[in-house]
Amino acid sequence: MTLKLISKNNVPTYIAETSDIDNDTIVGASIIGGTIFMIDDGTWRIIAEDLTLSVYGLPVSVSTGTITIGQVEIANGGDATQGAVADSAVITDTSGTISGKLRGLVKWAFERMPTSLGQKTSAASFPVVLPSNQVVSVSGSFSNASLEVSPVAQLSTNSYADVVGSGIDALNYSVMAYTIQNTDIANSITWQVVAANDTDFSDAIIVGSPITVSALATSSYVASPAPYRYYKVQIKGTVALTAGTGFVHGIAKG
Repeated sequence: MTLKLISKNNVPTYIAETSDIDNDTIVGASIIGGTIFMIDDGTWRIIAEDLTLSVYGLPVSVSTGTITIGQVEIANGGDATQGAVADSAVITDTSGTISGKLRGLVKWAFERMPTSLGQKTSAASFPVVLPSNQVVSVSGSFSNASLEVSPVAQLSTNSYADVVGSGIDALNYSVMAYTIQNTDIANSITWQVVAANDTDFSDAIIVGSPITVSALATSSYVASPAPYRYYKVQIKGTVALTAGTGFVHGIAKG
């Protein structure tokens, strides 16, 4: 086919066939910058200043509407940023491909996952560190938590009277104990421990038999295990009309 001019301002400027090309030129193709469409294979050429032809990729410009492009495949490793499927995992703050960093993220998370669900030991669990200004100090472990009572010293009377503030709810504890000190310098007191399962002590029984505590002496009571829920201390003067003073300290734990 002989070269055919379409228009100097047209794209393509010329049409021809690849068989018209001789030594990278086509006789008559003289418009520098013009384009030639090869009708036999659908390729394009552009005319250089020396009238030689170069393969040309026609740019596409769309002012309105859309262009639907089918599946585009990038060969494995063909994109330097995307990387290849076998790129090494990147788990630090360093350069690497997207493939390597995603692989590193999966590796980092997987290594910190427990092997199975359910309660684990500390070594097999995610570590949790509280901020220093939010840490609550606890004395002992939860299994050794305790409940203590220390009511003010109370003067005895002629008959048994509850020591106000000596009550202990031992529901969550296995062991409970009382100590009592007679702070009077002359008169003795008698004390006893009463237990119950009703809050009003309507079913009360004496679990700590009456014991006399001499002046400035001490005494104690221990229940291990503590079989009842509620406990309290009662005191009276050992001798009528001679009052002593009882200072009680109670603790439940375990």
